[in-house]
Amino acid sequence: MYSQPLSSRGSDRTARIWLHALIVVCLCLRPVALCGDAAHPMMPNLGQGGCQSTEDGYRLGAELATVSHTREVPSALARYSRVRVVRTAIVQGFAQLGSDLLVDFDLMMTIPLLGPFFLAATQLSMPWILRFLYTPEF
Repeated sequence: MYSQPLSSRGSDRTARIWLHALIVVCLCLRPVALCGDAAHPMMPNLGQGGCQSTEDGYRLGAELATVSHTREVPSALARYSRVRVVRTAIVQGFAQLGSDLLVDFDLMMTIPLLGPFFLAATQLSMPWILRFLYTPEF
């Protein structure tokens, strides 16, 4: 698809953003699919890297089990991508948010109205977030 190496298209940060955007949009391209940390690297604070990789493997196996001819492989991989990309993007967002909260919590609490509001919103939403994170979706 691209003839020049990723690193020669701009700065290293730009290259990482470009690659991340490509992965979030689609976990597969023709007969190749990404799964696990290659598709959606996680911050380590929620322990979701291995969980999402396991869900990827299960979904990929389920989609490929429906294939009866090699010409059906790309459509099976596309179904895998459509099912997994939304959930993994949400979990990635939660993991990043959790990491940011751990790092910037003291700073956040110094903001007059926003700090206490954000803390209350986090506490109220936590049961839903935890239920979402720790209920596998195959």
